[in-house]
Amino acid sequence: MKKILLGAAAALVMGISGAANAEIVRLPYVTVADALLNDGSSFGGCLARINFNVANSAPSCKGAATSYVAFSCTGDLQNTETAEKLFEIAQMALLTGKKVRFEVDTNRMHNGYCMVTRAELSAN
Repeated sequence: MKKILLGAAAALVMGISGAANAEIVRLPYVTVADALLNDGSSFGGCLARINFNVANSAPSCKGAATSYVAFSCTGDLQNTETAEKLFEIAQMALLTGKKVRFEVDTNRMHNGYCMVTRAELSAN
């Protein structure tokens, strides 16, 4: 019984410490230059190129071109419905010329591109 309790406590601590390492970084308002969609074989299926070097705010985001953010449209890192809605906001920003503010999780990446967890479309 004691071993089971110790094992459960260790698993809980490991789970908490993993969650504590997650870093959500809020980027400044940016414009979207490109929205890319693929068959899901790379980059989580969808990316957006923004007019900001993500590594300036989130140094661990070191994709080949750090002006890209990932959404995980494949569902590998977050719910596909959420990913698609976030990507749709990026597409709206691209089509309307409005600015958007993304939050990225520096611990969830596709090919070095940090994953978007929140998108805020500007009214201006």
